[in-house]
Amino acid sequence: MKNHSAKYLEQPFEYLKRKNGEAFDSEIVANWYKARAFVLNKFSHIAFLPGDVHHFHPIVMVDNECGLMLSVVRQLALYAHFLNYNENFPDIKGRKRTSITIISNNPNILDIIQKEEYLCNLPKYCSLTIEDKEPRNKDSYIDIEIEIVKTCPSISGDFEYLITPDEVKAFCDSHDSQQIFSIDTRRAIWTQRLYYVGSEIDNLPYEDIHDVERYSLALNIFQYREIRRGITPLIPKEVKYNTNVIKESLSNIFCSDCFETRYKAIEQYYSKSNTKIDNWKTFNSALCMSEHARWVSEKLIMGYRPLNEQERLTDDCLFGEEKTQYRKQLKSKVKDPAHIDICSLSDLLRIDPDNLKYDSFLMLSIPTIIKNERA
Repeated sequence: MKNHSAKYLEQPFEYLKRKNGEAFDSEIVANWYKARAFVLNKFSHIAFLPGDVHHFHPIVMVDNECGLMLSVVRQLALYAHFLNYNENFPDIKGRKRTSITIISNNPNILDIIQKEEYLCNLPKYCSLTIEDKEPRNKDSYIDIEIEIVKTCPSISGDFEYLITPDEVKAFCDSHDSQQIFSIDTRRAIWTQRLYYVGSEIDNLPYEDIHDVERYSLALNIFQYREIRRGITPLIPKEVKYNTNVIKESLSNIFCSDCFETRYKAIEQYYSKSNTKIDNWKTFNSALCMSEHARWVSEKLIMGYRPLNEQERLTDDCLFGEEKTQYRKQLKSKVKDPAHIDICSLSDLLRIDPDNLKYDSFLMLSIPTIIKNERA
């Protein structure tokens, strides 16, 4: 087997552009790198299994400069998606959303967090509470909820963490620039290549999505063909001006950043139960729900939105290739992209069930990707 232990370092965040085509300020881009390095380092141990009663609750103190700390909020919303989330649980508290509290005295903080360099569209669709008022979108299907307060709440839960500007800055000062401003993209590259497997996935019917045996041939092709190909850049220079390709490539980074917590959860279950069964198969359904929830948050943060009522009516009237092209047109718009799959998992099963087999295949591939990275 090819040795993949050498890191493959890239700096892909620089390629992302605003909706108007302009580059983000260098300080904003630097803050994304700092926030990612901090969050992945501090919270890599957090892992929940289906049925776990706890939920993750980071509390972020936003100072007057705010840029770095709101980038931390952004990274938390990209990263903190766990297997015990259940969108169908009747009691909202029982759904085990990740709850992000923002402490700020800025009267314009909501407008600020909705800038495209921070949470963009996420606050418009997730549950949002401002100073103990009635939550907006209380029954949202999204697994992230946001609370904005002026004073720090009491810290009492097992998974509540106060994050201060001093802590984040101290972390950045204590790590060299390569650790912060370069990303090892091997996992993201292999994640991208899952979609190169071809007909062995494309031609599978969407029925029995979680029947993992039917993915065995595709997994073999991925492991023995796609993994063994040499590493190439996640974002080749020739596509660095293509906004849609850049977003798709960055999506593979955000997706693969979550592999570690999912891997830890499955390993944690194995150590407790000492079962001989393949737990990646056992928890495939929960893994897929978690991945869809993660994907929805990511897409909203990256500027996508759900289809509006008129777009859905149009979509319902189209069939075959016309429907495919219409959906592609909507999600390819640079300034206001819309995606049919930004919806609850329950709705996705109705409107685009074929998409779920890719989530199932992706989750089953995590052990292979991690194993090859560590080889």
